[in-house]
Amino acid sequence: MFFPTMDNFIFNQIDCIASKELDINNLEVPKTREEAEKLSRMYAHGIMNMTDNDRLTGVIQYGGSDYLDNDVLVVRKPYTSITSELTYTVFERLRAGLDIPSIFGASNASREQAKVWGLLEEYNRNNPDDKVDLKHFSHSLGASSTKNAMNWADYQGIQFDNTKLKANTVGTSYPMRNHTIAGTLSGGFYDQGYTEKASKLFKEGSVEYAVAPRDIVATGINLPYVSGKFSLGIGNTDTTGSNFTGIPLWGIFSGDHTMAYYKDEEVISFLNSFKKDKGKAYSGIINYQKKEWGQIGPRTKIINFSKGNIIENNQEDK
Repeated sequence: MFFPTMDNFIFNQIDCIASKELDINNLEVPKTREEAEKLSRMYAHGIMNMTDNDRLTGVIQYGGSDYLDNDVLVVRKPYTSITSELTYTVFERLRAGLDIPSIFGASNASREQAKVWGLLEEYNRNNPDDKVDLKHFSHSLGASSTKNAMNWADYQGIQFDNTKLKANTVGTSYPMRNHTIAGTLSGGFYDQGYTEKASKLFKEGSVEYAVAPRDIVATGINLPYVSGKFSLGIGNTDTTGSNFTGIPLWGIFSGDHTMAYYKDEEVISFLNSFKKDKGKAYSGIINYQKKEWGQIGPRTKIINFSKGNIIENNQEDK
């Protein structure tokens, strides 16, 4: 896990972001609000992030202005090879769905996330009038890694009764809700929803997510225009856009898993300098998103929960 400092930019370049590696084992419970806030923003990246610059780009691209302007903890999984990345993806997603950490354990990335959450929870318990929310962002396989972090925390008997979760995922590799084919056929044993798990651990919070129409990582590999929850694959989540937008299967190659999720215009501009190509990349992303979402920035869905009750579209989910 490493810690980029997001407040000293020169010429708006990734290379000018200061970062340092943290030894999670030596972190202590924050004593001040300022210290707690340094642990309160977290980003879990997907696969094929070969360098720290790749991971920092993801922080900004998907997290948007809030993550651009503040300190962020990046859950860091070192890259080794394509084969190991794909093998890790299968195993990480499988154990996220099975939720048996007593047998399958948890990755260092998942354990580190859970430990940081525990430190923030202890700070909030000690400071009931000055609590700090946990803001957690994940992209792609990062969602499965985070589900495993929740599995691990649950296995360790950790509850977060004093910490409000504000989770956000894009291009998820794990179902946001329980309604998948695998979850239904297994009677809920496999593929417990991300939101359901979060609502079991955290007393209150919300899960916000974006799924592009043709992002088959997030929706699953489906028949054309079939809802994500009825698909086969790993994400199995309904799109937050129009299910009739884009060309089935082709979208994953044209940008539905990456370009579609640029958070806002500020980070599009930051990561795609006009000086580099006279604004060609910037304009391409803007036009892509307008076709994809009808706006700049992804359309999202927010699910709230409180005391174990899940509230979707302002209605309590029974």
